[in-house]
Amino acid sequence: MFRTILCLGSMMLLSTINCYPNFRNFIPNGFNVPDPCDPSSIWPGVGHENKAGGGVRNMFGKHFKMNGYQWTTALCKMDSDKDNKTNGEELGDPNCDWSVGENDKLIIGILSHPVVVAVVVVVVAVVVVVVVVVVVVVVVVVVVVKVVV
Repeated sequence: MFRTILCLGSMMLLSTINCYPNFRNFIPNGFNVPDPCDPSSIWPGVGHENKAGGGVRNMFGKHFKMNGYQWTTALCKMDSDKDNKTNGEELGDPNCDWSVGENDKLIIGILSHPVVVAVVVVVVAVVVVVVVVVVVVVVVVVVVVKVVV
């Protein structure tokens, strides 16, 4: 239930705009990146905050742009979502030796999205802050009521 709420919350931050699907050809498993909220579905806008692509780039999209819209060893070794997995590990190229058209070098079946974890972490952080604020307000009200009585 909590995971569903987090996924829905993070998805509310996103809008639907079309991406450049040809960029997906330039990253390993670009057409197979799973949606972390629904692993049976694909996340076509890999480099964007929007599931469908377009609009604001996520950190992986920014790193992809910084690398000339190419899969480089540097991009492969980066950890765009700071989850202690390299982009290469998440996209099925743990050895950073994939190049366009060489799908026989890819690992399939252990894929994850190279950035969405960061969005979920932000949503969790916001929820925690809200809960803490509510608890503090309740404690203050209880103390004030006890002092008055």
